[in-house]
Amino acid sequence: MATVKPLGDRSISEDDGNRKIHKFDPKKCQEESCVSRQSEQKPESIYESLLRAKLTALQLNFNNLKIPSACLDDFEILGFLGEGGYGQVWQVKHKREMELYALKVQSKEKIMSNRNQLRRLINEKNIHSVLDHVFIVKLYYSFKDNACVYLALEYIPCGNLFQAKLHSGGFTEDKTRFFVSQVILALEYLHRSSIIYRDLKPENLLIDIKGFLKVADFGFAKRVTGLTYTFCGTDEYMAPEVLTKRGYEKGPDWWSVGILTYELLYKYSPFFSDTPERLYYRIKNDRVTFPAYIRVSGSARDIILRLLEKDTSDRLGLLIGGVDDVKRHEWFRSTDWLSLYVQKCSVPYKPKQFPAVYADMEKWPRSKELLYEKDFEKF
Repeated sequence: MATVKPLGDRSISEDDGNRKIHKFDPKKCQEESCVSRQSEQKPESIYESLLRAKLTALQLNFNNLKIPSACLDDFEILGFLGEGGYGQVWQVKHKREMELYALKVQSKEKIMSNRNQLRRLINEKNIHSVLDHVFIVKLYYSFKDNACVYLALEYIPCGNLFQAKLHSGGFTEDKTRFFVSQVILALEYLHRSSIIYRDLKPENLLIDIKGFLKVADFGFAKRVTGLTYTFCGTDEYMAPEVLTKRGYEKGPDWWSVGILTYELLYKYSPFFSDTPERLYYRIKNDRVTFPAYIRVSGSARDIILRLLEKDTSDRLGLLIGGVDDVKRHEWFRSTDWLSLYVQKCSVPYKPKQFPAVYADMEKWPRSKELLYEKDFEKF
């Protein structure tokens, strides 16, 4: 029998009618048609039009929050995909639609062992359910039974960027730029919707069958209209302002883009340490250094340094030009942002599929009685 490996989770925190799915995607066809009709316009204008349409739809969804429901009997359990801190992920097939999903299963009992996790779960469902972006995993259904809560997510078969990094031993600049540029477009969509992500790391970046990324896990995401002070995220990716609790908005997301870029190029975190205390000290005080034995362009080093600026008033992405300052940086000179968004660009990475494996479902939480009915009313 195949060995089941855990998905891994480096995150920590201090707080916190059925829809029929068709293979035909009218939204994507509409986007491609829009690109064709506006071929004489500048690519930046076409991209902005497409993005604004997505942002308008997101706001409408927030104003009329309706999340499609289902029940466990609607799905056939096919195999086990992995597990994280608060639950398991199974490959399932909708019996009527015949579509594959990744079903995130979380025990109510385990969630209630940390009340902050319940708030995080409900927040994750409410935010994730309204998101619709090519580089973000889609949430299709949410439901619950006596013992568990469930999120039926878009099935992404090729693992995550952390697994890909381990398998390849690191990435070239071209591959790193390809992956990071998709993260930037996903963050642009979130930030312009007043949503901060707060948990960027390779484990949360899934790879689809074509080799493109999908941002996953919105447990730490939050809609903000001012400063927030929550100590949360993944320790190696935390920004100085999170550690000092002096308040932040979008800054930690751009900091984590710098950490991600460094890690993909150099194979480890720029502030790697043996203990959390030492790690936090280095994040707040140490300068970024670049090992000479790995050859990286000056523009790559420059964008890393500017994203890892400890002073938020000088950090790339937070200046007057916002995300455009990042996208216009020299390192992205060769990036065609419109072609990337509509996935008409070349893909420098060949993904490897990770099939589901057989696993005993006897450990799946069950209960004859309805558990924590009042606590989970809002789920």
